[in-house]
Amino acid sequence: MKKIFLLAVVAAYISFLTTFSPVRAEPIKAPGLASGAGLWVNLWNYPDGDVDGYFAHLHAHGVRNYFIQTSRSNTEALREPSKFAAIIDACHKNNIRVIAWSFSELHSPVTDADKLIYVANFVTPSGQRIDAVGADMESNVSSAHIETYVQRIRQALGHDYPMVAIVYSPLNRAQQAGITPWRTIANNFNVIAPMTYWSGKMNTVDPYTYAINSIAKIRQLSGRSDVDIHMIGDGMGTDSQQILQFLKGCQAAEATSASLYPNQKVTDEQLLALHKYTDYIQPNTRFRLKCLKSLKTSSSIIEPFNSDPTLPISRSDFYKLVVTRLHMVTNAESVQSGFDAYQFLKKIGHLPGSFAAMPTPEFLSQPVYPREAYALLAMAVEQNFRAAAQGTAITNQPQKAPKRLDSIFTQPAQAAGTLKPINYLDAAQMVVEARSGLKAARRP
Repeated sequence: MKKIFLLAVVAAYISFLTTFSPVRAEPIKAPGLASGAGLWVNLWNYPDGDVDGYFAHLHAHGVRNYFIQTSRSNTEALREPSKFAAIIDACHKNNIRVIAWSFSELHSPVTDADKLIYVANFVTPSGQRIDAVGADMESNVSSAHIETYVQRIRQALGHDYPMVAIVYSPLNRAQQAGITPWRTIANNFNVIAPMTYWSGKMNTVDPYTYAINSIAKIRQLSGRSDVDIHMIGDGMGTDSQQILQFLKGCQAAEATSASLYPNQKVTDEQLLALHKYTDYIQPNTRFRLKCLKSLKTSSSIIEPFNSDPTLPISRSDFYKLVVTRLHMVTNAESVQSGFDAYQFLKKIGHLPGSFAAMPTPEFLSQPVYPREAYALLAMAVEQNFRAAAQGTAITNQPQKAPKRLDSIFTQPAQAAGTLKPINYLDAAQMVVEARSGLKAARRP
């Protein structure tokens, strides 16, 4: 009997280790956040009753991400499994992704991490899983604690599992906001989600300014122009006009996506404001960010000042980008400066005849406007198409401009119909799409 008892204890212990083991044979596949608005709910406010109808209602108002709290550091990993399973199923039935988040105090990073690992491994009776995890980190936010926490989760779920860092806005006056290790967070999480609560007890400012300045500060502190920023808006007693101003700020600073954290339950007025999400934030924001990241990885584009990708890109940097990414010629490697790129483009006839043979530094430092950028890219694309059709190498001979610029690629939605200069995100999208078109043209 004693031997049987010991075997049972060992079996139970092994089962416990398996449940919380940081090692998996294969990583879990999860899509992460969707394009579209998001809504948050805490442990005490799960929807009751007709959950299918509730999430159908949310979807009809543009909600595509549902952030649901599953634990705190002082609770079990999952309080209501049956209700949680019903919510996952209802969300997925209505094309809404589920992001499980935990309030992690990080006194014990491994214990906190295991709670999110448990939830990520949770499978509903119909075979559904969550789509990402989020870590609400408001205390003990040292680099060491965060790295231990993330490493534990990555070991268990896979290196590419989507993780969201929920943190204070860097403009918040809370003590922890001032010591947040932004570079560590940017390097370890897929998305940074600052709590941008403009009517908090520490600070009250207008939503538009608070959103813009929070985004700019995160980019500056993280040193990353390609950081994915999901803005959490203040839904605690705020009205539709404030929410629309918040979304307008997200648009101006080109946040990747946004959501609302309501006071217990979201109101009909707030949902109607969220329904206007796509009037402000375009559905291709994450694609534009990936374009910029790919160009940075290949050292084709330099980091903008203060890591702000909404700044206008100079002619010098845009010319270098076009030559190095679109002109696959032997002497492209010799293009080390904007002056070199200008000389090359001028020689092959891709710049207007009115441009001087010797550009001034002031000219090269000026921003690029859409008309000039599209014309230059169209010339490069047309030259490559012609060379591909003829089966010849690209030459340095002057080329004629194509007859229809709009037949080659489309303008970024953010720049279309405006007289504003293109920014780094515009330039990245335009060049990556043009390069993709060239690759497609060369396929047999």
